[in-house]
Amino acid sequence: MKEKLCYIKPEKLKLQDMVLIAMFGAIAIILGMYPFTFMIGESIKITFSQISNTLVSGFYGPIVGGFFGGILDIIKVFVNPTGPFFPGFTISGIVNGVIFGLILYKKAISIKRMLLAKIISSVIVDILMNTYWLTLLYGTDFIAILPMRLLKTAIMLPVDTILMFLIMSRVAAFFKKKNYTT
Repeated sequence: MKEKLCYIKPEKLKLQDMVLIAMFGAIAIILGMYPFTFMIGESIKITFSQISNTLVSGFYGPIVGGFFGGILDIIKVFVNPTGPFFPGFTISGIVNGVIFGLILYKKAISIKRMLLAKIISSVIVDILMNTYWLTLLYGTDFIAILPMRLLKTAIMLPVDTILMFLIMSRVAAFFKKKNYTT
């Protein structure tokens, strides 16, 4: 049985949509704070704040998802700094939102699609971009920190994929029940 699509048209954002996006932002900030974030050295950060980014990108599309990812990165630096502000991570947040939006927006929610989005995001943003930003920020060698970042990505990939799929499916079902989709 093909699942009905669940999305909101970004050109028709209403006040209710903006409030919901802000609520997802607040959830992301909370999930990015202690005790929901674990740091392993300077180069490994395990957090679940990506869930909100995935929801916004999947329901509102790559443009809104990109803006959300970038703005949220800046807000998180001021609300709960875990290091210095670095614009590279803001770019990563934008790219991440665009990737998830391109793959999930206006598409049926499936574990395969979520896994595809997470793999592409992990390779482009987590492994390549963020590792490079860390080398610029801390002066470490790319190859030196790459193995730990690959291990972290390999461990978190199935966890994030399943968690994001389950949460997005439940939120989409709630939206449908409340007639909140277009």
